[in-house]
Amino acid sequence: EGDPNTLIVLDTGYDVTRLAFGLSDLPVDFLGRTRSDRVAAAAPPAREPSLSGPASPSRPGVRAR
Repeated sequence: EGDPNTLIVLDTGYDVTRLAFGLSDLPVDFLGRTRSDRVAAAAPPAREPSLSGPASPSRPGVRAR
């Protein structure tokens, strides 16, 4: 198996994703801290088609035809 991967710990100022991609061929693991105001959201659930309503929701300020 060999030696364990080197753990690189980064603070909020570093782009962990970019570094991990750039160094993907090396035996390293990354641990990065995110900003306190960062928001992680999952994708919204898929909408079921409606037989009586519009295909997409209307936007504020746009007149529905």
